[in-house]
Amino acid sequence: MLNDEVAAEIDAWPRELRAALTRIIDRITSLGLDRVGEPHVRHIEGKLREMRPSGKRTEGRAVRDGNRPAGRHRGRLRQEDPQDTRPRHQARARTRPEYWTMTISFETLRRKWMKDPKFRAEYERIGPEMELAMTLAEARRKAGLTQAQLAARMKTSQAEVARIESGHGAPKWSTVERYARALGARPVVRLLDAAE
Repeated sequence: MLNDEVAAEIDAWPRELRAALTRIIDRITSLGLDRVGEPHVRHIEGKLREMRPSGKRTEGRAVRDGNRPAGRHRGRLRQEDPQDTRPRHQARARTRPEYWTMTISFETLRRKWMKDPKFRAEYERIGPEMELAMTLAEARRKAGLTQAQLAARMKTSQAEVARIESGHGAPKWSTVERYARALGARPVVRLLDAAE
């Protein structure tokens, strides 16, 4: 569920960014939150996770639960208070402002967006790229490697691995092969019927 302010902010995002967010949530729904990790979903602390969709022409934007000043696009982790000596993992009661009232489900936004033919076309366009990126990132995590470790095995930079896993366009087949070899795997292509 999203509060009205967050829902309005997300609704105003560019089509490509909303499509990427929808693809990430679809992946979470089908595989479970624990199988979708960085760079798409990042664990912050406790049950708090951040989704960071990004697009070719847009900067990634964080979607997460946390205190955020009105009108700010970037969420931030809380500032440490030197007077507060309690361990970080202890929960504390806090009052939330009125705008934290949860009122809109993401599914409601998704249905609204899918009625827009341009959004639906963008959602379909980025589908294969996002699926490939998420599959590669999941394989890396399953192998127990960080992006930096995989980059060293591929003889490339961590930024290049992050770009491959971001879904900002399909990498060359030779890059997918190098990525797979660095994981001790091999890529396989499967064609599905259009109806699937």
